[in-house]
Amino acid sequence: MTAGKRVADSIGETLARFGVKYVFGLPGDKVNTLADGVARAGLRFIVVRDEGAGATAAGVMSMLTGGLGACLGMGAPGAVRMLPGLYGAMLDGLPVVALTGQVESFHIGTDYTQEIDTTRLFSAFTVYNHLLVTGNNASLMISRACRAALVHRGVAHVSVPTDIQSEVVEQVEAKYPGPPTMWRPEPREDSVEAAAKILNDADRILILAGRGAVGHGNEIKKLSRKLHAPVFTTRSTGASVMPIDLDHNMGVLIASTIMGRAPLAVRVGQRADAVLLIGTDYPYMSEAFRSDAKVIQIDTNPANIGKRIGVDVQILADAGETIALLNRQVTQRRGLAFLNEVRQETQENFQMTEEMKNQPSKPITHYYLTKILEDSVGENAIVVTDSGPFHFKESFRVKKHLLLMQGRYQGMGF
Repeated sequence: MTAGKRVADSIGETLARFGVKYVFGLPGDKVNTLADGVARAGLRFIVVRDEGAGATAAGVMSMLTGGLGACLGMGAPGAVRMLPGLYGAMLDGLPVVALTGQVESFHIGTDYTQEIDTTRLFSAFTVYNHLLVTGNNASLMISRACRAALVHRGVAHVSVPTDIQSEVVEQVEAKYPGPPTMWRPEPREDSVEAAAKILNDADRILILAGRGAVGHGNEIKKLSRKLHAPVFTTRSTGASVMPIDLDHNMGVLIASTIMGRAPLAVRVGQRADAVLLIGTDYPYMSEAFRSDAKVIQIDTNPANIGKRIGVDVQILADAGETIALLNRQVTQRRGLAFLNEVRQETQENFQMTEEMKNQPSKPITHYYLTKILEDSVGENAIVVTDSGPFHFKESFRVKKHLLLMQGRYQGMGF
């Protein structure tokens, strides 16, 4: 047995054990003890304008670090304001732990001031969602919440009544596991061989790289040059995979019309007879690619494979290791016809947007505004955009920028 400890302190120490360094939230009478416990554990409690901003910031922290984000909010009003930020984290597969305060345990179920059923409110989008009813298992519940968020890459929620936060309990020394060691599937030899055969036999190959391709740009660039295959990226990755040079990396595969022209995704995608999908859940696959195109999909999440389009070869494995194996098995090709066609289409898109960006008008267009932004920020700047990311990615020329956006929720105030 250990000496008595406040539940709030135990919660803070458990978060620290899972690598959390920052907790975003707003103080209030339902969470002040929790906020104090977080600070006593050595974590930085970042005070935000409102709980919604705290939930969004927790998702961004996960996006930046790849680890666990954490946020804290009061009961009824705070928990409701957290919903948009937490939904955004859920839709983008970002691990976040959300702690909410609750009325004293003896007031639950009495329609007390600021009492709502937060676990029911959060049930639609969480991977772990419970009310802490006794301080004796606080460390276990927070450990389970953290692990669930990391393993399932989603939002975990624990509601903590005010009286339980300050409760002092004797705790048994339990070896609750810390951050999980994540399993990384290895590519199957027969799947890699089947993928290489498709790529060697195809004439018009297109590569679409998503978030799972980040960090593997050199291998993807090597494969692209061997196959003379254009590389496109999704909105949430941009130049994070490899520099956009309009030579092999053509930038974002835009799925909306520009000046009445068919989307670039359709004009280019419909010509490809083979498509290599790398770590992407691009929602417009069925519109962009031909139904008879051969499709190879590489992903570490089996739920993503075949989710958007029929797949001929599925490879459940790390993208970098798989692309390295493909580079050894594909043959260097000579023909540049398809690559040159795609370059021309992409250059035409580029020129159209550049012309519109250099035409001041009233009211100001997003093209002109983007031009002003391009001229004002450094090429290594962190750039954040919320709603309307298509217009931004269509016109903003990503260089070495770190671009942050919600991939699917695309809410305001990000």
